[in-house]
Amino acid sequence: ALAIVCNGTATLELAIAGVPMVVIYVADAIMGRRYVKAGRPATALPNILARRALVPELIGTSLEVETIVGAAVKLRDDPAARAAQRDGFAKLTTYLERGERGAPLISAAVRVLELARNYRKSQN
Repeated sequence: ALAIVCNGTATLELAIAGVPMVVIYVADAIMGRRYVKAGRPATALPNILARRALVPELIGTSLEVETIVGAAVKLRDDPAARAAQRDGFAKLTTYLERGERGAPLISAAVRVLELARNYRKSQN
């Protein structure tokens, strides 16, 4: 199985579920030009969190059905690409569950949890 998914939180949900995917993002003319001009940076959450192109992203002001289907068929027909995505998703899931030593976002989350625990203790 694989998914064709619009960019958003569903990409992260599919990654956690281990479902290979092609991500599409239809931007308005201004944003579309910015993405193209900037070398099309990652917009999909799995790619942002993995800090690499884990899943293919199709970004544009309009996307032809043939382009989307072509990317999905290419992924469907490439077991190594699907396996690479699943491997990346497993690492990403571990990262989300355990964090990464010294990662600022994880450190902030730990501080928030500590504040919440301390607050609860002070209320008892």
